[in-house]
Amino acid sequence: MFNNYAIVQGVDHIVPVDIYLPGCPPRPEALMDAILKLHEHIGSEKLGVNREQIIREVEAAALAAKPTHQLKGLLA
Repeated sequence: MFNNYAIVQGVDHIVPVDIYLPGCPPRPEALMDAILKLHEHIGSEKLGVNREQIIREVEAAALAAKPTHQLKGLLA
C-alpha cells in the first residue's frame, strides 16, 4: 500500500467498500471489470428476511472491528 497524505489507508474501516478499483486514473478495462464484478455481487445478494439478518451481521462485524488507528503499520 502507498503511504501518502492524500490516500486513506484502510478506507474500508471508515465506509463500506464493495469493489476496489485500481489505478489513478483507472483504465477503462479496470472500470468495466469493477462494474461487472459489482453486477455479479448485486445479483448474488440475499433478498427478503435473510437480507435484513445479513445486514445486521455485517454492521455488527464492522462495529466490532479493530479501529484503524490501532492497526500497526498502516498509518505509520
